[in-house]
Amino acid sequence: MADHFPFNPTVAESEKLETFLLCRTNLRNLFMDEVSQLSILVKTIRTKSYNEEAKMQLLMLLLGYIEIVSSVFEKLFKFKHTKLSSDKELEQSQTDFERFIKFVRLIIKGILPNP
Repeated sequence: MADHFPFNPTVAESEKLETFLLCRTNLRNLFMDEVSQLSILVKTIRTKSYNEEAKMQLLMLLLGYIEIVSSVFEKLFKFKHTKLSSDKELEQSQTDFERFIKFVRLIIKGILPNP
């Protein structure tokens, strides 16, 4: 975890710091919700009776979306001051997200079976 803000917190007005922390909390909640929803979406794609080509197309589109989402959510981990308390739920969601990306890539490569 980084030990910096996108601005100097010692000279920022308290309102700016509060706004930053509120936005960070909103981004955190959105990230955790996205991880949950993406997991459900992949399970649905894998279990529905789509033909193999359609499943692969959906998974490729999903992987593209995941790459974009990943670039947005990396700010959540980049701009965190060490004085913020440890967030076990967020850390677990980050681990799940990384595992989820690897899982989708393995399915697309054909290493994992796609029922």
